[in-house]
Formats: sequence, structure tokens, C-alpha cells
Amino acid sequence: MKQRPLSVSIISWFLIVSALLSLPSQVMLMNNPKALEMTEKIMALSPIPVPIQYFILYAGLLILIFTGVGMLRGSNGSRWLYVIWAGVGSIIGLATSPIKLVMAPSILFYFIILFFLFRPKANDFFSKQEGIDEQVENDI
Repeated sequence: MKQRPLSVSIISWFLIVSALLSLPSQVMLMNNPKALEMTEKIMALSPIPVPIQYFILYAGLLILIFTGVGMLRGSNGSRWLYVIWAGVGSIIGLATSPIKLVMAPSILFYFIILFFLFRPKANDFFSKQEGIDEQVENDI
């Protein structure tokens, strides 16, 4: 197995932990009528219907967990799924957010993650794993 770069480990664990911590807080928010009312007022300003926003939120948390675990295992598909999901989410956020400036930190953070996910050591890690290459050579 190729050595996983520290940056990939940190990013992967950050995605997993942040999604796992966000899930209970979102459930608690749903059980707090005042907080839910305020949140839905803000969400109503978006052109995307509120139920779809909730679907995207929960699907996104599951995708973050899935991609974090996949990237720890060296899955290039997981890396690309994260890149696409977070990129599309950023674009949708910019297009629909009533307060665009609020999106700036998350977009900056996204580009920092991209920088580390596509450094040469990370690219090497996400390329075909040595065990698979050795198996193919042994089969030939």
C-alpha cells in the first residue's frame, strides 16, 4: 500500500467528523420550534424549495462521510465525488444565498482542500494502489 499523505488523512477525518457532528445538531434544530422557524424563514429566501434544501443538506452529510472514508482508503472516485459535490454546492450557494459574503470562507476552504487533494503526493496516493498492480503483474 502506498503511504497516505498527512494532508489527505486530515481532510478525510475532518469531513467525517464534521458531518457526524452536524447530523445531531441538525436533528436538534428540527426539534426546536423557534430555531426551526427562524431557519425556515432564511431558507424561504432561496429559490430552492425548503424540502429540497433539507434533502441536499442530509444527502451532503452522508456524502461527506462516504467520501471521507473512501479517501482514507485511497479511492480516487471518492476524491472526485467530494470535489464535484462541494463544487456544485458552492455554486448553488453563491447563486441562491441572500448573503453572498457568507459563502466566502467556505469557498476559500474548498480551494484549500483542492490544493492539498491534488498535490503530487496525494495524486500518487490516489493512483492505482500497489497491491492491485502487483496482482495484475502476477496474473500475467
